[in-house]
Amino acid sequence: MEQPLMDEGIYTCIFTLFPSGTHNTHIHLDVLVPPVIRVKDNLPTLADKEVCIATCTSAGSKPPANVSWLTGSLADNLRETDNSTHHDDGKTTTVSYLFGVPTMDIDQQVVHCVVTSPALLKEAKIPFTIQVYFASMEVKIVENLKEDSFQCETDANPIAEFNWTRVGKAWPQSGVRVEVGTLQFLTRSSDLNGLYQCTAFNPYGRSIVYIYRSVISGED
Repeated sequence: MEQPLMDEGIYTCIFTLFPSGTHNTHIHLDVLVPPVIRVKDNLPTLADKEVCIATCTSAGSKPPANVSWLTGSLADNLRETDNSTHHDDGKTTTVSYLFGVPTMDIDQQVVHCVVTSPALLKEAKIPFTIQVYFASMEVKIVENLKEDSFQCETDANPIAEFNWTRVGKAWPQSGVRVEVGTLQFLTRSSDLNGLYQCTAFNPYGRSIVYIYRSVISGED
Protein backbone atom coordinates (compact mmCIF):
# COMPACT_ATOMS: atom_id res chain seq x y z
CA MET A 1 0.00 0.00 0.00
CA GLU A 2 1.37 3.43 -0.92
CA GLN A 3 2.36 5.54 2.05
CA PRO A 4 1.03 9.16 1.85
CA LEU A 5 3.73 11.82 1.78
CA MET A 6 1.88 13.68 4.53
CA ASP A 7 2.81 10.82 6.88
CA GLU A 8 6.48 11.74 6.54
CA GLY A 9 8.10 13.28 9.61
CA ILE A 10 9.49 12.62 13.07
CA TYR A 11 7.47 10.39 15.39
CA THR A 12 7.96 10.09 19.13
CA CYS A 13 7.41 6.81 20.90
CA ILE A 14 6.69 7.24 24.61
CA PHE A 15 6.73 4.24 26.92
CA THR A 16 6.86 3.58 30.62
CA LEU A 17 9.09 1.12 32.41
CA PHE A 18 8.80 0.20 36.05
CA PRO A 19 10.47 1.35 38.16
CA SER A 20 12.55 3.73 35.97
CA GLY A 21 9.58 5.66 34.71
CA THR A 22 8.74 7.25 31.35
CA HIS A 23 11.07 7.05 28.36
CA ASN A 24 10.82 8.22 24.76
CA THR A 25 12.58 7.70 21.45
CA HIS A 26 12.32 9.48 18.10
CA ILE A 27 11.77 7.78 14.76
CA HIS A 28 12.25 9.61 11.44
CA LEU A 29 9.86 8.33 8.76
CA ASP A 30 11.02 8.87 5.16
CA VAL A 31 8.47 8.01 2.48
CA LEU A 32 9.96 6.60 -0.74
CA VAL A 33 7.99 7.04 -3.97
CA PRO A 34 9.00 4.95 -7.02
CA PRO A 35 9.07 6.78 -10.36
CA VAL A 36 6.76 6.30 -13.30
CA ILE A 37 9.10 5.55 -16.23
CA ARG A 38 8.36 6.28 -19.87
CA VAL A 39 10.54 6.15 -22.99
CA LYS A 40 9.41 8.26 -25.94
CA ASP A 41 10.45 8.00 -29.59
CA ASN A 42 11.03 11.52 -30.93
CA LEU A 43 10.52 10.29 -34.52
CA PRO A 44 13.84 11.45 -36.03
CA THR A 45 13.99 11.63 -39.82
CA LEU A 46 17.05 10.77 -41.89
CA ALA A 47 19.44 13.75 -41.75
CA ASP A 48 23.06 14.80 -41.30
CA LYS A 49 22.57 17.06 -38.25
CA GLU A 50 22.21 16.12 -34.59
CA VAL A 51 18.70 15.89 -33.17
CA CYS A 52 17.03 14.44 -30.09
CA ILE A 53 16.48 10.76 -30.85
CA ALA A 54 14.49 9.78 -27.75
CA THR A 55 13.66 10.84 -24.20
CA CYS A 56 13.46 8.79 -21.03
CA THR A 57 11.32 10.25 -18.24
CA SER A 58 11.33 9.27 -14.57
CA ALA A 59 8.28 11.05 -13.17
CA GLY A 60 7.26 11.74 -9.58
CA SER A 61 10.01 9.96 -7.65
CA LYS A 62 11.18 10.56 -4.11
CA PRO A 63 14.08 10.83 -3.66
CA PRO A 64 15.17 11.91 -7.18
CA ALA A 65 15.99 9.01 -9.50
CA ASN A 66 19.14 8.70 -11.57
CA VAL A 67 18.41 8.34 -15.29
CA SER A 68 21.01 7.36 -17.90
CA TRP A 69 21.39 5.58 -21.23
CA LEU A 70 23.35 2.44 -22.06
CA THR A 71 24.42 2.87 -25.67
CA GLY A 72 26.94 0.04 -26.08
CA SER A 73 28.70 0.16 -29.44
CA LEU A 74 26.96 3.46 -30.24
CA ALA A 75 28.79 5.38 -27.50
CA ASP A 76 30.67 7.43 -30.10
CA ASN A 77 27.49 8.21 -32.04
CA LEU A 78 25.21 9.29 -29.20
CA ARG A 79 25.28 11.64 -26.23
CA GLU A 80 22.86 12.42 -23.42
CA THR A 81 21.77 15.38 -21.33
CA ASP A 82 19.24 15.55 -18.51
CA ASN A 83 17.32 17.96 -16.35
CA SER A 84 15.18 17.65 -13.24
CA THR A 85 12.05 19.40 -12.04
CA HIS A 86 11.39 19.51 -8.28
CA HIS A 87 7.71 19.60 -7.36
CA ASP A 88 6.11 21.28 -4.35
CA ASP A 89 5.10 17.91 -2.87
CA GLY A 90 8.73 16.81 -2.62
CA LYS A 91 8.72 14.59 -5.70
CA THR A 92 11.07 15.00 -8.66
CA THR A 93 10.73 14.39 -12.39
CA THR A 94 13.95 13.71 -14.30
CA VAL A 95 14.18 13.63 -18.09
CA SER A 96 17.19 12.28 -20.00
CA TYR A 97 17.54 13.27 -23.66
CA LEU A 98 19.40 11.06 -26.14
CA PHE A 99 21.02 12.98 -29.01
CA GLY A 100 22.60 11.77 -32.22
CA VAL A 101 22.75 12.21 -35.98
CA PRO A 102 19.87 10.16 -37.47
CA THR A 103 21.69 8.10 -40.08
CA MET A 104 21.26 4.52 -41.27
CA ASP A 105 24.20 3.55 -39.04
CA ILE A 106 22.08 3.87 -35.91
CA ASP A 107 18.73 2.78 -37.38
CA GLN A 108 17.28 -0.34 -35.71
CA GLN A 109 20.01 -0.36 -33.04
CA VAL A 110 18.96 -1.13 -29.45
CA VAL A 111 19.87 1.09 -26.50
CA HIS A 112 18.62 0.99 -22.90
CA CYS A 113 17.31 3.61 -20.53
CA VAL A 114 18.48 2.81 -16.99
CA VAL A 115 16.74 4.24 -13.93
CA THR A 116 17.99 3.72 -10.38
CA SER A 117 16.34 4.91 -7.18
CA PRO A 118 16.18 3.86 -3.51
CA ALA A 119 12.43 3.59 -4.11
CA LEU A 120 12.93 0.78 -6.66
CA LEU A 121 13.64 -2.80 -5.63
CA LYS A 122 16.12 -3.04 -8.51
CA GLU A 123 17.27 -0.86 -11.36
CA ALA A 124 14.86 -0.45 -14.24
CA LYS A 125 16.37 -1.18 -17.65
CA ILE A 126 14.08 -0.37 -20.56
CA PRO A 127 15.14 -1.38 -24.09
CA PHE A 128 14.52 1.06 -26.93
CA THR A 129 15.01 0.38 -30.63
CA ILE A 130 16.17 3.48 -32.48
CA GLN A 131 14.01 4.19 -35.50
CA VAL A 132 15.23 6.55 -38.22
CA TYR A 133 12.28 7.50 -40.41
CA PHE A 134 12.65 8.13 -44.13
CA ALA A 135 10.77 8.07 -47.41
CA SER A 136 11.59 5.49 -50.05
CA MET A 137 14.87 6.54 -51.62
CA GLU A 138 14.78 4.33 -54.71
CA VAL A 139 12.05 2.15 -56.16
CA LYS A 140 12.97 -0.97 -58.10
CA ILE A 141 10.83 -3.04 -60.42
CA VAL A 142 11.35 -6.80 -60.32
CA GLU A 143 9.93 -8.56 -63.37
CA ASN A 144 8.62 -12.12 -63.21
CA LEU A 145 8.37 -13.41 -66.78
CA LYS A 146 6.66 -16.64 -65.79
CA GLU A 147 3.87 -14.86 -63.93
CA ASP A 148 3.87 -11.87 -66.32
CA SER A 149 4.09 -9.58 -63.32
CA PHE A 150 6.04 -6.58 -62.06
CA GLN A 151 6.80 -6.13 -58.38
CA CYS A 152 7.53 -2.73 -56.87
CA GLU A 153 10.21 -2.82 -54.12
CA THR A 154 11.80 -0.15 -51.94
CA ASP A 155 13.32 0.55 -48.53
CA ALA A 156 11.44 2.99 -46.30
CA ASN A 157 10.56 3.51 -42.65
CA PRO A 158 7.75 3.10 -41.94
CA ILE A 159 7.23 0.47 -44.63
CA ALA A 160 6.01 2.01 -47.86
CA GLU A 161 2.63 1.41 -49.42
CA PHE A 162 2.31 1.03 -53.17
CA ASN A 163 -0.14 2.34 -55.75
CA TRP A 164 -0.24 1.30 -59.41
CA THR A 165 -1.82 3.60 -62.01
CA ARG A 166 -1.98 3.71 -65.80
CA VAL A 167 -0.61 6.89 -67.36
CA GLY A 168 -2.78 8.64 -69.94
CA LYS A 169 -5.39 5.89 -70.13
CA ALA A 170 -8.16 4.50 -67.97
CA TRP A 171 -7.28 1.65 -65.66
CA PRO A 172 -8.26 -1.71 -67.25
CA GLN A 173 -11.47 -3.11 -65.82
CA SER A 174 -10.21 -6.64 -66.39
CA GLY A 175 -7.04 -8.39 -67.41
CA VAL A 176 -4.84 -7.08 -64.60
CA ARG A 177 -4.54 -7.77 -60.90
CA VAL A 178 -2.78 -5.73 -58.23
CA GLU A 179 -1.76 -7.29 -54.93
CA VAL A 180 0.33 -5.27 -52.46
CA GLY A 181 3.09 -3.90 -54.74
CA THR A 182 2.72 -6.40 -57.59
CA LEU A 183 1.03 -5.69 -60.92
CA GLN A 184 0.12 -8.87 -62.81
CA PHE A 185 -1.21 -9.08 -66.35
CA LEU A 186 -3.73 -11.90 -66.70
CA THR A 187 -3.95 -11.85 -70.50
CA ARG A 188 -1.61 -11.04 -73.41
CA SER A 189 -4.06 -8.57 -74.91
CA SER A 190 -2.62 -5.49 -76.62
CA ASP A 191 -5.46 -3.54 -75.01
CA LEU A 192 -3.33 -3.59 -71.87
CA ASN A 193 -0.36 -1.93 -73.57
CA GLY A 194 0.81 1.40 -72.23
CA LEU A 195 2.73 3.21 -69.53
CA TYR A 196 2.18 2.15 -65.92
CA GLN A 197 3.32 4.01 -62.84
CA CYS A 198 4.17 2.58 -59.42
CA THR A 199 4.15 5.07 -56.54
CA ALA A 200 5.77 4.10 -53.24
CA PHE A 201 4.76 6.32 -50.34
CA ASN A 202 4.73 6.74 -46.58
CA PRO A 203 4.16 9.79 -44.32
CA TYR A 204 7.63 11.12 -45.15
CA GLY A 205 7.41 11.23 -48.92
CA ARG A 206 6.97 9.30 -52.14
CA SER A 207 8.95 7.92 -55.08
CA ILE A 208 7.78 6.95 -58.55
CA VAL A 209 8.94 4.44 -61.15
CA TYR A 210 7.49 3.52 -64.56
CA ILE A 211 7.22 0.47 -66.80
CA TYR A 212 6.06 0.36 -70.41
CA ARG A 213 3.92 -2.58 -71.44
CA SER A 214 4.04 -3.55 -75.12
CA VAL A 215 2.87 -6.92 -76.44
CA ILE A 216 1.20 -8.26 -79.55
CA SER A 217 -2.17 -9.85 -78.84
CA GLY A 218 -1.91 -13.60 -78.47
CA GLU A 219 1.88 -13.49 -78.31
CA ASP A 220 3.42 -16.25 -76.21
